[in-house]
Amino acid sequence: MNKRRFRFASTVFPRSYVPAYMLCALLLALGIVSGTFLSAGFVESGGAAGFMAGYLPTLRSGSELGLARVLLTLSRYPVLAFLLGFSVLGAVGIPVLCFARGFTLAFALSTLTRLYAGGGARMGCLLFGAVSALSLPVFLLVSSGAFLSAVRLGRVWFSIPAPAEPDNGARAYLLRFFLAMLLLLLLALGERAALAAGLASLPVFS
Repeated sequence: MNKRRFRFASTVFPRSYVPAYMLCALLLALGIVSGTFLSAGFVESGGAAGFMAGYLPTLRSGSELGLARVLLTLSRYPVLAFLLGFSVLGAVGIPVLCFARGFTLAFALSTLTRLYAGGGARMGCLLFGAVSALSLPVFLLVSSGAFLSAVRLGRVWFSIPAPAEPDNGARAYLLRFFLAMLLLLLLALGERAALAAGLASLPVFS
């Protein structure tokens, strides 16, 4: 039983993923720091208030609470990373995507917090924070595998010697993506329930 668990864990997160995972996590963190600081200028310029004036009616209408919409919001970055893994462009595009994911998440959270103080922080946690934070390890897992795939394709393209891929490498890659999508579906269900229960209690909706 322990050998099976170890084999399954190694399939989901092989040791070869560690350097790529750390690189993606570092770029994600840089994006978070950048988004947090740059949101101040957006709020001070008045752009945030104007955007939210048009966005709040959309939230009140409930159109953001559909399962498909929530799942799309959570899965678009992992799916894009997965697709980039089939191209040599992914060797550059995936690090940029990791930075962008961290930037957009932090930018949205810090903008709401600066705009509405405590109420904005709670709204940000409902819309982007809690569930999105849980989805980040899933995104990093998909991104690290896709990045390694893109680098491997680049080595083939430029005739650079590369270590041989395991016989089940492609199958394991698809299995990891399938498990990631399954986890994101469960998170989307949880976020949809949290949004429906929590948004109505926020001061900005009163």
